[in-house]
Amino acid sequence: MTRVGTYSGNCRLVVSDIDETFVATDKSVPPRNLEALRRLEEAGIPFAFASGRYWPSLRQFTEKLGIKSPQIVDNGAMVIRPGDEAVLGRYPVGRECLEYFYFGLREAGFIPLLSTGLAYHAPEMDQPLFEQLTLHAEAADVMPEKEIVSRFDEYGKLVVFAQDRAHELEVAAEKLLAVVPSGFKFSSVFTEQGIFVVTAENVSKASGVLTLCRELGCTPDDVVSVGDGDNDVEMLELTGRSFVVENGTARAKRAATDIVPSNNDAGFACAVDILLG
Repeated sequence: MTRVGTYSGNCRLVVSDIDETFVATDKSVPPRNLEALRRLEEAGIPFAFASGRYWPSLRQFTEKLGIKSPQIVDNGAMVIRPGDEAVLGRYPVGRECLEYFYFGLREAGFIPLLSTGLAYHAPEMDQPLFEQLTLHAEAADVMPEKEIVSRFDEYGKLVVFAQDRAHELEVAAEKLLAVVPSGFKFSSVFTEQGIFVVTAENVSKASGVLTLCRELGCTPDDVVSVGDGDNDVEMLELTGRSFVVENGTARAKRAATDIVPSNNDAGFACAVDILLG
């Protein structure tokens, strides 16, 4: 791992992952984290989530918490502004790559979800998938596969939720990644155990941070990030200062400048306390 960012000492933006970082494992928000958001607002520092969730799920947080800064959704595949919901960036995966992963994962017995950033589309729904979507405050429109395929050019993210078959998914993904056709360009990551994501090349939470920096007129060196997972690594390396919660992955811990208590112990609030003093 190689750090990219060098902290300027002048925080112009704080960005945080949601699941296993900002929220506790039971998906509740620790009260101390809410207080930390209030402190950031009082300090005049914008705050954004950088999440693998799609926009309707993330919007529940921005509306409840009164967050107005642009948000990074679908692991960077879309950047959107709350309120008027202006899309500041949208990055489709590409038809050929989607066809390869979609049908490969279908043949392996999984149900890929395709995201426009505003909605999930799925060819079918089973109980484990329904439960996982519900856990993340998400839902999917079940559509005929022919219609999904006809819209492949629109999708910015393919995701498979299979925590009940995590090892099988890992094996299936590794097989597909080992024989990717020459010339295919994409990004892929396991955001959590049993959750596999494909986005466009060079699309990640880090690319979302760059979009936010352009909007706010700052640089990544002026940004502080908080995360926990492998899909946070590029963001943690890019930003000037970065915190990983104690429950984070080994890769995330190597990428961050600081380690704070776990998500269940309000690690996000601890990061803000260190930042603001």
